[in-house]
Amino acid sequence: MSSPKTNGYIQSLKWSDGVLLSLGPPITTFCLIGLEIGPLGAWGALAIWCMTSLIALAQNMIFADMALALPGCSGGIGAFAHQAWRRDATPLGAIAIFGYWTGWSFSLAVNGLQIGRLAQAQWFPTWTGTVHLLGNEIGLPHCVAGLMMVMVFAINIRGVRLVASINRIASCLLGIMAVICLVGPFFTVRLNFHDLHWHLPHTSAFTFFQAMLVWSFIASWTTYGTELCATFAPEYHNPRFHIRLALLVSSILVIGITILSCVMLPATEGEAAINADPIGFYVDILNRIIGPGLANIAIPVMCLAQFVAMGSAISGSSRALHGLAARGLTVRQLDSINEKGVPGRAMTIDLIINLFIVFFISDITGIIFAGNVGYILCIILALSGFIRLHYARRGSSCTPPWRMIGVAGVLTLFNISMLVVGFCNPSLVGYGGRREQLIALSAIVLALLMCLYRRGIQDNGGLRLRERDPEPVLSIPPHNET
Repeated sequence: MSSPKTNGYIQSLKWSDGVLLSLGPPITTFCLIGLEIGPLGAWGALAIWCMTSLIALAQNMIFADMALALPGCSGGIGAFAHQAWRRDATPLGAIAIFGYWTGWSFSLAVNGLQIGRLAQAQWFPTWTGTVHLLGNEIGLPHCVAGLMMVMVFAINIRGVRLVASINRIASCLLGIMAVICLVGPFFTVRLNFHDLHWHLPHTSAFTFFQAMLVWSFIASWTTYGTELCATFAPEYHNPRFHIRLALLVSSILVIGITILSCVMLPATEGEAAINADPIGFYVDILNRIIGPGLANIAIPVMCLAQFVAMGSAISGSSRALHGLAARGLTVRQLDSINEKGVPGRAMTIDLIINLFIVFFISDITGIIFAGNVGYILCIILALSGFIRLHYARRGSSCTPPWRMIGVAGVLTLFNISMLVVGFCNPSLVGYGGRREQLIALSAIVLALLMCLYRRGIQDNGGLRLRERDPEPVLSIPPHNET
């Protein structure tokens, strides 16, 4: 028997499939947390990552309510933001969904390049030759990244069930490695918890909070990503049960990995060693626990981890791009679902753009910065949209408890502060300066131009700053059900 469909998507997912499809954030947390343990110290990294992970958990419960209140709404939290704000400011919807798309899409290139660099360091250290292409030096890592992106595209275009099955196998291998690295040291090596430090600046309250917000801005690129489970809302066969559980489990998974990684890894290897090699130090940990023979699997497993993260990225970004077109906010040609129930055209655009980024843009940090600015802006619009949506329905049976609206308000203010400080101070964490800020602003301008083209030329309806249709009809959220 075929599965039912919602807006062209096949309703075939369970909560466990949603968690598997959203493995990117937990995997990236485990693989890349060494990049912050070095400069921040173990306790500093633990504070930043735990704080943003707990904030992500609270946000996810709000996004679960939005997904259930807006059944069949495809495109993730950007689409939720558009539904909330379209009667007040339609362009905000375009900015929200496009920002969500950039946050997920650009990580495809970043993870692909990471695989290329790991592969070159481990298996082809002498292959250092490069060719010049329009002022950029292209080497083996770029070619490997391009190949990985094509493979991820070929797998995802064939349907979400195939991706979930592959992620299930990959998660078993990654889980084994994570258990060895995070639990194995308790039984095999001497742990040195006295050598863990706090390197966040605390000369004054201003410098402390500035550093905390800037590093939180960087960490949120990973920890906030567990909301991806809500992007598949139309594809769960029992949304009222599976959406909230998938978001909860994914968030708890990131919190657990964060706590163990920030404490066990530096206690085993030492902060100095992690700072010297923030990616490859896993090989030395495995050498000490299981011996040099089996430790050679570390780099292949790390590459597999990044490959799974790429799958999560293209799954989320393509659905956001399709949601953008389905709502009349970008070119109508992207409003298409293939016979496998996935947005094939949007995935193709994702692939082309990320291939361009890998081969023609030399400074990848600027792309990460631009993607995160748009992504956090989307989070802000979704949280404030939750407040606006339910304020408009105050007094009705589908209004959530006022404490949830208060939590959404606090989270909105925190994210606004984090975005402003992170945007104004990218150099504090080595993410550049004016150029990167201009790239981020250009992405927002592009979203508005695409919206103008769709509304003014393709639809020939002129620019409408506000929608005239009624407020969206909200379903009764689960906490009001008997």
